[in-house]
Amino acid sequence: MERIGVSPISSAVFLEHSLRALRKEKVFGSLTPDAFCREAETLKKLLPDRLFPDVYFDLPLMGGEPEGMAFVLDCYERCYLERTSHGAWFSGLGAAALCAPENRDDLLVCRISGSTLSCLTVSGKTEGFPDMDIFRIPPLDRLTALPLRCQTQPCENELRLVVVIDRSHAKDRFQNKPYKGELMEILRSAGCGTEALEALERASFLWGIPFYHAEYGYREWASCVDVAAFVLTVRDRKLCDCRAVIRISEKSQVFAGERMRPYHAYQWHITDNCDQRCRHCYLFAEDARLKCISTPWEQLMLTLDEIVGDAAARGTEPNIAISGGDPILHPQFWRFAEELHSRGIHWMILGNPFHLNEEVCRRLYQLGCSLYQQSMDGLPAFHDYMRKPGSFAATLQGLKLLNAAGIKTDLMATVSRQNMEDILACMDIAAEHHAYGFTFARYCATSPEKAKESYPSPDEYRDFLLRYYRKAKEYREKGCQTEFMFKEHLFTLLRYELGEFRPSEASKAHPELIFGGCHLGQSCTILPNGDVMACRRMDSVIGNIKTENLHRILTGELCKKYAAIGDIKKCKDCELLQWCRGCRAVGYNMTGDLQGADPCCWTYI
Repeated sequence: MERIGVSPISSAVFLEHSLRALRKEKVFGSLTPDAFCREAETLKKLLPDRLFPDVYFDLPLMGGEPEGMAFVLDCYERCYLERTSHGAWFSGLGAAALCAPENRDDLLVCRISGSTLSCLTVSGKTEGFPDMDIFRIPPLDRLTALPLRCQTQPCENELRLVVVIDRSHAKDRFQNKPYKGELMEILRSAGCGTEALEALERASFLWGIPFYHAEYGYREWASCVDVAAFVLTVRDRKLCDCRAVIRISEKSQVFAGERMRPYHAYQWHITDNCDQRCRHCYLFAEDARLKCISTPWEQLMLTLDEIVGDAAARGTEPNIAISGGDPILHPQFWRFAEELHSRGIHWMILGNPFHLNEEVCRRLYQLGCSLYQQSMDGLPAFHDYMRKPGSFAATLQGLKLLNAAGIKTDLMATVSRQNMEDILACMDIAAEHHAYGFTFARYCATSPEKAKESYPSPDEYRDFLLRYYRKAKEYREKGCQTEFMFKEHLFTLLRYELGEFRPSEASKAHPELIFGGCHLGQSCTILPNGDVMACRRMDSVIGNIKTENLHRILTGELCKKYAAIGDIKKCKDCELLQWCRGCRAVGYNMTGDLQGADPCCWTYI
């Protein structure tokens, strides 16, 4: 099997540059970093080449010396290494691969302390603070009021507690947490040193790592250094030691609050089967699907190989969104999910709530489903009108089941003139029911007549986006755990007008590149019949995977035609051309012109 390129630089170089950044930021304070440097040399020899797991080290906050460094392999990394090295990497390390689905929660920790290597398995699950006497002692009793999670590690004559900084990632680092000040004060009151706490202020940053790219010259790879947890050691009902756990993560991009390596996105519809007939669905619009089909097993495997091969040619890993129809209704769905898990492929589902129960959600989690997206098109009356009676309640129940199983859940709305006010109210519902994320896309009409009925005017749409944007910021400032996302590309225009976005110098230096905005021709959708589309929301078939190589389809002239941006009406002379372009499908379905302007864009009107 061809090895998937997951990084343009080696793991050893990545670690070396990240440690250099820590020294530059003086995170170590008065501590000598020599111990870390020695252990880093050992760690470099053990790290999988071009695959960088999260690397952790501890920073003593109550005096003492560092205890060592470690790297942690999650489920995807373990499966990937098992498949690409045929188990040799794990046997060479003296560790178990842990690739069975029931081991999804486990983490493989490889720890270096001095000259000693230890490999151990720990549970990746954390819960709320346990009901223990220690949390009734000031100032530690104040910890339980903060939005943190805890993992207990009983030791001889003492108790170790790992307090996890929730959802710490490149967009929402420790230094931006709304409760950071209160947490720091608790640690100070517990006896942590002032100099060490000040070092924590410098332990949360992004760091660019330069490398050379044959086509684009010198570029930068993003490393995120952050505070991931605090380890509290309690003996005789007193805090005797406290250490901050600092994490180095590869942060090439951020998606839904999750660490992502360089993934390339593929949306794959494996079946047309669906027990809904939503009024705005393009799948059944205008009698488009008189007969539902599912991709046969042999074609599933051939297509999966094609996707992996295309990703490898790009130097990326595949990030596959499985959809339909309802993908769970595919007759070979569970066998297919097992195959995805065994290959260590990152996958998610865009589906319905009607076939979810505790057992289904448990199996989805064990087999590596990273996210399950459900629809919420408005308040109950509108949502059930668009879909079917009981659909809104089923969505909330599905959200509850998925949360309980540990699967992140996004709520996705389809916005039209008829439900814009409902969408703002749905933000409250998403937060109340602890959705991982909430976002929306515009209704894409299947005829000009439907477009005139359902598309808001540019002024109406800008007003709606502004109110959503402000409400999302308010929730974020309150520390809300639901991520209100900005999938709509015209948010870039809005932020530009608000003075919160400016095109980078890199885009000015490379006018031929696309840096953001509409994905037309940048990603693809694969249908059950093998058709490959530049965009699922418009008539844009660029080949068929049954008869053509996927990589050749996606790099061919027809795909390039859809990806071209130089002649888009209203966009071609805009400063945001490389970053926005609105929704090309909305413009195309309104005008029939591939270069048609987005009818909701409010510039030059």
